[in-house]
Order: sequence, then C-alpha cells, then structure tokens
Amino acid sequence: MGVQFYEIDQISDERGDAYFLQSKAKELLGDVAEMHFVTLQKDAVRGNHFHKEKKEIMFVIYDGKWTFAWEISGKIMSKSFEGKSSLLILIPENIVHAIRNDDENLLQVLSIANKPYTPKNPDTFVRQIFIVFGYRPKNMASRGQLKIDRPKIMRIKVQTSTKIVREPNTL
Repeated sequence: MGVQFYEIDQISDERGDAYFLQSKAKELLGDVAEMHFVTLQKDAVRGNHFHKEKKEIMFVIYDGKWTFAWEISGKIMSKSFEGKSSLLILIPENIVHAIRNDDENLLQVLSIANKPYTPKNPDTFVRQIFIVFGYRPKNMASRGQLKIDRPKIMRIKVQTSTKIVREPNTL
C-alpha cells in the first residue's frame, strides 16, 4: 500500500474552523500512540525520513501552496496543493516522506502515529528526498535522536496523479 490522501470536512463559523479526525485516525492506524503538532515557515521542510515500524498520519491545514513528497522502491513522487483547505495523508511503514511549505502563509501539520517515539528506539531513519536550499538541518543523529540510512538526495520533479478520497460529512 502506498501513500493515501483523504479530504477532511470542516465546519466553519464566525469563531473559526473545526475538524473531526478521531474516527478516521482510528480506522487508518488502529491505536493512536503519539501526536505532535508542527508548523512550517516559507521554504521550510520537515520529514526527509521514514519509519520501519510505525504508520503515520499527517493532518495538514493550509492556506497557500505546499508540496508533499514520498519515495517508494527508489522512485520519488510529489504532489503540490494550493488554496485553503485541509488534508489527511496516510503514510505506511518504510515510505520516505517529506513536506515543504511553498508559501508565505504558515503551514500547520498534526502528525499522529500508531507507535510512540522513544529516544532509545526512535524508529526514524533519515533519507533526504527534498533538497533544502539555504537551510541545513541540525544533525540530530549526532545527539542519538535519529538513525541515518545513507541519505539519497534528489531534486523533486516528478508529478503523479493521486486519488483524493472525499470523506462524507458525518455531522
């Protein structure tokens, strides 16, 4: 199974937006053991790694342009998104993945995994699929936080068609 994209309905009013993820996360992951929220500034990249033992969901809230890239069997693919919306991305085990903000607006990402992060066994293996111009990430491997799996650096040029599954509004 490869990367899968799901639209998530939102309910909006004068107070802002609401998103309901619990049933979809449970359906895709089973147990939810870890959640963390990150933001990306313009041109920032997060990811460039894979997990051998855990599945991950990225819930992305965006207002602008951004790109998600992944690698399967040595082939790097990417999909760009633009506009104002939200998206849920299922990332199975052993899939290298990265996300880049291509816009001035802040990109917001909630990551949910079926296994917890632990410093003794981080299950995070670096493989660079996005080249980040003008930015050199801190070497987390030297602090024992990440394991290095011979980085593979390639420019993202491949665009693939990807099916986005529309979830019915259950509210």
